[in-house]
Amino acid sequence: MNFGPVGSPRARRALRHVAAFSSGPSLDPNVRITLNFHPDRLVRGLPILRALAEDGSYHSQFVTGTSNGGLTAHPGGDRRRWESRIFGGVTTTRPGTSGRCTAR
Repeated sequence: MNFGPVGSPRARRALRHVAAFSSGPSLDPNVRITLNFHPDRLVRGLPILRALAEDGSYHSQFVTGTSNGGLTAHPGGDRRRWESRIFGGVTTTRPGTSGRCTAR
């Protein structure tokens, strides 16, 4: 599957991994999705909506440090293991990321 210029090489590798374990036809690229977040939470001391507007990207709990559930996005945590398995290990901590986990 060709993801073209979508994201970084790590993000494309994660997409290929997910696609390899998927079945059925591709979804219409015009399908709308819902992103759920708490606009009252703070990220880097900023309300999430302001941080979202400044960054121009929707980040996972690995980056924001926020969650409506457990904050287990740390080495050995359930969320870390779960997302690593789903995305083929590309969501692993990189040097210089302060323990954050991202496929960007």
